[in-house]
Amino acid sequence: MRASVIGAVPVIGMLAQLAVAATPLAPPAPPLATAPVFPLITPLPVVTGCHVEPRLFHSLKTGWVDYCRGHLGYAPGALDCYNFTDQVCTVFLPATQRWTESRQESPPVVFPCPDAPEPPSCPRLGP
Repeated sequence: MRASVIGAVPVIGMLAQLAVAATPLAPPAPPLATAPVFPLITPLPVVTGCHVEPRLFHSLKTGWVDYCRGHLGYAPGALDCYNFTDQVCTVFLPATQRWTESRQESPPVVFPCPDAPEPPSCPRLGP
């Protein structure tokens, strides 16, 4: 009995090979259909209005003023006082349904320092 089981194993293996060889090859499966890819379109921000806003400087002596001096020593009439302004725009962001502001600094405008009031010193100018 043992010999018949051992002899049957190669026969079964050969039958399996013949069955595979006799099976006609199936045509290759068509590629899976994919949905078209569209670029994500994000609505652009909408600028609704802009205005120029002066930058204010504070000192305990003078309070708030819209200019500052470039050096510690104050000299009325010296070309050492500066005005700073920002362009402020109101922006609507459609993607998030939120409002925000954008600020663009303008270059400082230099002018002769007035007689009074003595302005505060400017924050550090330059690098």
